[in-house]
Amino acid sequence: MIYVIDAHLCFAGSELARKRNILFTAMTRSKAWLRVSGYGEDMRSLETEYERVKQNSFALELIYPTEEERQKMNLINRDMGPKQRGQIGKKQKDLKELLEALDKGEIYKEDLPQEILERLRERLFNNGQS
Repeated sequence: MIYVIDAHLCFAGSELARKRNILFTAMTRSKAWLRVSGYGEDMRSLETEYERVKQNSFALELIYPTEEERQKMNLINRDMGPKQRGQIGKKQKDLKELLEALDKGEIYKEDLPQEILERLRERLFNNGQS
């Protein structure tokens, strides 16, 4: 019997490809019984996905992504070490704090260097390119 705990973590988030591979491997290695547990909206979404596969006689229908979609998926789902995850988390926190300060009027966009605003605008709104 195989137990999969916290399966909801395999529906979204960082390193999704690795987590999905682990879930798929656990499910396909079971010789008799499989118990999958999790909670929350991501678990409900995972259950919905499972039910679709079950209704299709357990046949997986895969949609092959375009080159652009594959590049984006590879970027989003890339493997990262703890140091890189920590750096990204800190930068996300810093950005959130900056936005909150702007919202509260503690800082104004005019307080930010024009070069940085232009670079942000270019990075964020230039056809989604990084």
